[in-house]
Amino acid sequence: MKHHKTLILTLVLIITATLITSCSNVYKKGVDYDDFPDKDVPIYDDAIVFSFVGEDDEYELEYGSEDDVDDIMEFYRKEFEDKDYTITDEKEVKDEYSVEGIIGDIEFEIEVEEASRKEAEYYDTIVTITVKAVAESKVEADSKLSTLNQEWLTNENEYLLLKDVNHNIIKSFEGNGQISAHAILPSSNGFIIIGGTSLESGPLKRVGTESYTIEGYDLTGPCLDVFIAEFNINGDILWKNIFPTKLDDYSQIFITNITNNDDKSYTFEMLISEDELLNITINEHGEVVSNDTIKNLQRLQR
Repeated sequence: MKHHKTLILTLVLIITATLITSCSNVYKKGVDYDDFPDKDVPIYDDAIVFSFVGEDDEYELEYGSEDDVDDIMEFYRKEFEDKDYTITDEKEVKDEYSVEGIIGDIEFEIEVEEASRKEAEYYDTIVTITVKAVAESKVEADSKLSTLNQEWLTNENEYLLLKDVNHNIIKSFEGNGQISAHAILPSSNGFIIIGGTSLESGPLKRVGTESYTIEGYDLTGPCLDVFIAEFNINGDILWKNIFPTKLDDYSQIFITNITNNDDKSYTFEMLISEDELLNITINEHGEVVSNDTIKNLQRLQR
């Protein structure tokens, strides 16, 4: 009996030692993650992937690094400067960083945090990445936008509503003034809207300072600005450019010759006063490439 107890105790010790060694080997040597799309959602240099699970186009991967949270956060922020990424949410607090986004047909979520007590023996920072195929509704929305489905956009002059494919409002822009969309174009990240705004608050508020007065009617108010902005398929503004004008109301809005160029830039012409037409080219990052004013126009027929 004594020999039997000794044998059982020995087996328990061997199993425990094996489990500890196995766990240690995973943290030191890592695991296979060949099915993970690391070309789209990269893994930090010199990190060790110690966990990888999932199937059917949905995976979760965990890796550890000896570098701190700030280093890894900076790594991902530089990666996301590539315009192929659409970032839908990003948060930073002390010793933690998280980001969600879309690239191609993949949705991803990345969480970066200090290593727990169990993992701190091997790493300073732990990163968890979850990836899955883009939901069908988002693919459908992107497809509809590519064919300029105007149903996705509702323009009521006093506010601008962005709707999903089920006509649910996902974003609205308003703020003591008027806003109007005059063109919608597809882009690699979602869509471009060109329109006019006299809003006094919000992300599409006017930047000009000109005011107008209509003699004989005792009417006065802020002049209209023209905006061009890129949105992702969730209705988030990726970039915007706002140009002041001397126009008194929406009846004077004149935006024409809108072109989606082969180099992903956009060219259009806009009336900025009764005798001045502005020809603008903006690249895919929202930067003004050229800006030419044509003056002394005859009054345009609209």
